[in-house]
Parts: sequence; structure tokens; C-alpha cells
Amino acid sequence: MPTRLPRSINELSHEFALELSGQLVAGELRPLPLKLPDLRGTPCQAVFEVFSLSAEERLILFLAATTQLNTGLMLQTCAAELELSGSDKTLSAFLCPYVIQQWFGPLDPAVFAASSPLRQMNLLELHPTHFGNGSGSDLLSEIRIAPGALAFMQGGKALSSELSPLLTPLGSWAWLGHSQQAALAELSEVMQLSGPDDLVPVINIYSASPAAALEVAQMYSAPISGMPDSAVSDSGAGGWLLDFGQVERRVQQGKWSVEALLGLLQRDFTYLGATLVIRLEEQGDLNEAASSPLTAQGWSPLAFAQALCGSLQTPLILLSRDPLVFESPRDLYAVAAERPTPEEQVEFWSDALGLGALTQRQSEVAAEFRHLTTQFSLSSQTIATVARDAQRHLQQRGVADSDDLELLAEVWEACKRQGRKAFQGIAEQVPTGADWESLILPPEDLLTLRDIVTQVQHRHEVYRAWGYTSAERGLGITALFSGTSGGGKTYAAEVLATALNLDLYRIDLSSVSSKWIGETEKNLKKVFDAADEGGAILLFDEADSVFGKRGEAQSSNDRYANLTTNYLLQRMESYRGLAILTTNYEGNIDSAFMRRIRFTVRFREPDEALRLQLWQRAFPAGVEVSALDYKALARPKLTGANVKSIALNASFLARARGEAVTTTLIEEAISRELRRQGRLVFSQ
Repeated sequence: MPTRLPRSINELSHEFALELSGQLVAGELRPLPLKLPDLRGTPCQAVFEVFSLSAEERLILFLAATTQLNTGLMLQTCAAELELSGSDKTLSAFLCPYVIQQWFGPLDPAVFAASSPLRQMNLLELHPTHFGNGSGSDLLSEIRIAPGALAFMQGGKALSSELSPLLTPLGSWAWLGHSQQAALAELSEVMQLSGPDDLVPVINIYSASPAAALEVAQMYSAPISGMPDSAVSDSGAGGWLLDFGQVERRVQQGKWSVEALLGLLQRDFTYLGATLVIRLEEQGDLNEAASSPLTAQGWSPLAFAQALCGSLQTPLILLSRDPLVFESPRDLYAVAAERPTPEEQVEFWSDALGLGALTQRQSEVAAEFRHLTTQFSLSSQTIATVARDAQRHLQQRGVADSDDLELLAEVWEACKRQGRKAFQGIAEQVPTGADWESLILPPEDLLTLRDIVTQVQHRHEVYRAWGYTSAERGLGITALFSGTSGGGKTYAAEVLATALNLDLYRIDLSSVSSKWIGETEKNLKKVFDAADEGGAILLFDEADSVFGKRGEAQSSNDRYANLTTNYLLQRMESYRGLAILTTNYEGNIDSAFMRRIRFTVRFREPDEALRLQLWQRAFPAGVEVSALDYKALARPKLTGANVKSIALNASFLARARGEAVTTTLIEEAISRELRRQGRLVFSQ
């Protein structure tokens, strides 16, 4: 005889509602003899068991589900019990503790307390009504089943709709560097040593590379190793990444209460047996309660993490830049995961592009790939994505059989495209294309700029192969461009970006600095996290606004300003790329930062010889300038930016008057430029 499949809660609850109504109409003695249907083998029974609900709690939850699924019939019976009358009685009726007690006898008031499993796990909601006093446990408070709980009782095996916008599923990933593999093995061993009755330890994976830590979390959570037995094993299990920034924004907008969010996480992850992964800020940010929108509700990121450690019984993984230190009711186990080395990334590229062993190919190609991995430090997943992008672009261009160097050139461009995604909305991309020929500077300054290019290009060989350092710190290069406005600081940065074939992003430190405590660090963190893997050049304007000389902290604002400077110094030291800082006042820069500067270029006002070169190269080939007296034009003290602006304005004047660009016309444009700047102009 075939085994009968378990019936759905929709069928069972409908029959339950009919029988309940029939017994009430028949005038059965109270308490009613009605019992819960046989729920064995159903998702409803799984919910009862996973959350260890008592018989009384099971009855209440099933009644709430029945009311939601059979609204008209159930509210009629509730209305009769509440002695409501009239055509709209079902609209006024509701399920409440009073009604349940009338049907099934006295209830333990504790089942409706905020600390009860039904409320704490967000299975049940109590809403005050105009009949009650609004105390939350009043006998006339309306009982409603939480939408997510109802979905589970109906057989749902996915995160609830309340949480799904905040969480991203983590798949498994095959490529891990040696350090990541060691971290994964260490975590697996820790879980194997945990006894069946032990609380699952909280895992803290820390790394200077967020992607490296996340990949270990993916591999750890994919097989759900060490996870307690769950009544559910399905697509909802595995690892889920919580978007902590999204949580903070919703809390700040008043759309969430932190307590409600904690309850939802506890309910869904307990039922699904899933692993929750949270990426937190640096330890300093965690401890500064004022740095988070959660503060408005009396929380901090650290307190949020602590609360999860106490409420979640399933695996919890906290990702951070530095090891986390805080009190937890569960053991906190920290493990480091370094980003894959450039050599390991070369192997990832080789696999992703189907190139075989690069060590057996041309030495030039292998060397170029090592240079690529020094500039673009990508996770293995990102490498796979970029490799596909590069191959698609080659196909679109009709390149069927590209040689290795042509493929490498396309991969380089694909890496740049990938980096631009991370910078969207956080920094301004500066157009590049400027060349050395158009950069007019004293020879010693040009030599310094070329030295910067040389060091960026050969960092891997000198630092790694030649053994100057084996750590991540020190791989970056920092340059300070100081001098008068319009002296060519930004243009020189454009020349460097063109020479290195990298994108250039401008960050105005005066605008990044936020009046809200802790926000400046978060803004800068986004910039550095994007640049660490995106291979871009960072151009920090108005560096003295953050790196100005520090005095004694006489107020809280001074103290947090110093914290911002310290944070930026720390990230500058660990940054792997080229960072250029500009200032009009080098003397204002803090000496602690000046010690960390690799190169300094002072952009002075050009002398007459340099101004002559500026004027000689100011006009494109299509402009008629044969009548110009360049020596005369070089006499007024102007910057390169002035010369460029005057040349353009003079060209417009010449076009409007239908004549060639003459010295007289340029002198007129010079007068207008000086008046615009508020500088004195003496008539002849």
C-alpha cells in the first residue's frame, strides 16, 4: 500500500477551523475537546521541533496560522466570542489570548512575554487594540503569525521576504591561495574538536583583503561542516552574507528596529540551519558607538555582533580587517587569511584563461602576468569574472586566435573596467591621455616623476624577488605634489596614469571629511578597498585638510580629527598602489606623514624659460599662430593653467573676429584672465 504524503497546513488548518466552528455552534462544553491535527512529517511539525515549542505554544501558533489562512471563518468565530454584532463584525474581530482561553482554558501568561520563544523568534506578533490597554501582554491584544513563520509552516525553504533584501547567498569556490587553504583547514579542525553538545564557536576571519576573508567563509559554509543537525536541509542552508551597510541605512531611516532584526535573523537561520556571515569594519570603528547609525537605538556594530553571538545557535562568521576582541557567550575563534600571492594569482589567471602552465611559456609573458598581479590584486572569483570579460571583448573585436601578449593587453583593460565598478559613486575618475611631451617642468622634477613610474613598474621584482620585504606593507608608493594652484599637479598625475596605463581617481579630502564622527573613516575605507584590488592611482586633493599639523586634543572634535588622520596614515602604509597627495601649502603637512612620503615634487611658478615652452606648446596644430611673439608672451608671470586657459580664450576671440591668433589678441586674453583672478592690470 503506497505511503500517503503528509497533508499541507492549508488543508489541515481549514479542517481545524471548520471543526472549531462546529463545536462552538454545537455548544460543546468548555474547554473544547478539539485537538491539533496529526502534523507528523509536515513542515509545521518541523517548525515546532526546531524551535522546541511546548504543547501550549504549538496550539497558539497553529491557531494564528489557521486564522491567517482561513480569515473569514476564524474571525466569525472570534467575533462571536468577543460578542461583536453587526454586518462588519468580522472586520472588528481578531484572535487574542482572551478568545483562546475561552476555547481551550487558561494560558500561561509567559507564552506571550517578549522573552518567550514565540515572540523572541519572531514567530508570533502581538498588536495592541482599542479593547486592551496596550501593554503588549494584554488579554485583548491581537495575535498574528509572522509572515516568515507562516511560510516555513507551509513548506517554504528560503529566507523570509523581510530578510532576503539584506542577505546574499554564498556559493562555494574552488580556488584558494595557500594561506586561505590553511585557514580553512584550521577552521575545519576546530569544528571537529567541538562536541555534539558544545555551542558552535563564533568564527572571526580577519584579513587586509576583504575578498580573501570572504572566499574562506564561502568554502567553510558551503559544506556546512560542523553544523548542528537541522530538521531542514535545502536551498536555504549554506552561507549568507549580511549587508551590514544596508542594515545601518535602514535603521537610520527608521525602517528597522535592531531588536526586530535580531529576532528575524535568529528565526530564519535557526530553522534553515544556515551560516550567517557579516563583514564588519575595523576594530576601532566597532568600539566607537557614535560612528554608526545604530547608535540612535542604543546600539553599536560591536554590540550587534555580541547580541548575535548570544542568540544564534547556528554558525556565525565575522569578517574583519583586524582580529576582533569582545566578550561572547560562545567561544570566539580568530583565524587569519592573507590574499593570494602574486604567484598564486598568476596560476589562477592561467587556469581562468586556459593557458596551461605559464612557467613553460615565454618568459616575457610570465613576467607580464606577474606585473599584472602586482598592480591588480584580485580575488580568484574576480579573476574568473575578468577573464570571461576579456575573452568576450576579444570575440566582439573579431580576434579569434590572439597571441599571449594581445590577450594580456585585453586582460589589463578588463581589470581596469572591473575596478571602475567599485569606484562608482565614491570617487571622480580623471580623464587621462596626457603625455610627457606636453608636461613642462624643470628637468629634476621630470626625473622624479619618471622615477615614480619606474618604481611602480618594478615593485614586484625589487620587493619580492630581490627579498626586500615579504609583507604586504610597504608595497605602495606615496608622492606629495605641492605648490601653487594651477602649477600642473593634477596634469602631472594624468601623465603618470597614462604612462602606467592605469585609471586615475580624484578624492577631495575636504569633502570626504564628514562632520559625523566615524563617517570619514568609512568614506575613506570604501576608497581604499576599491583601490586595493582595482589597481587605480589615487589622487587626494587638499591633503592638508586631513594631514594638517596636529595639536593637543582639547575637544572631542580634535580627538576624532586625530583619529581620522591616524586611520588614513594606517591605510596609506598598507595600500599597495600609487597614491598622490596634493597641497598648496606643504608647510601645513604633519611631520609624521612627511616621513612616509616616498617622493616629493614642488610645483613652483614657471620661470621665463619654462613659460616660453608652455606658450610654444599651448596651441594645437590647426591654429594659425605664425605671427606670435613667444618671447613677449613669456614675460608675464603666469602658471601653466593660466597659459592653457588664455590660449583657449584667445582662440575663441580669433574665431569670432575672423582673424589669426596674434600677440595683441593674446594680450587682451591675458588682461581678461588677470581681471578674472582679481589681479591688477595696468594699461599701456
